[in-house]
Amino acid sequence: MTTNPWPLPVTSFYKSFTRHWSWNTRIMLPILFTGLPRPSVLMLQLVQRNPAVVAQDLAANVLADWRRAVQLLQHVRYDILALQVKQRISYLSGSDMKKMPHRPMSLAL
Repeated sequence: MTTNPWPLPVTSFYKSFTRHWSWNTRIMLPILFTGLPRPSVLMLQLVQRNPAVVAQDLAANVLADWRRAVQLLQHVRYDILALQVKQRISYLSGSDMKKMPHRPMSLAL
């Protein structure tokens, strides 16, 4: 069993956040949860990229969290997963993994 990370970048259309952090879109992951080993860790990272600064490759990490894939399966029903961002939001550089908040989001159905 390998312990190396397996990055799977998935993108969606750009929608600028306004006063309400509303981002209603579906993201399809190119993996099957049933194909992962039980101790697998799934890390979700939502990044907002402003088209005006994409040339400079600047990004703000809006949220980051990880769950065991097996535990996440208990929350997923009918392929619908709603992520609700809490008020504790940290803006980090993409390389600053040590300062990422551990529980800035909640899973709700």
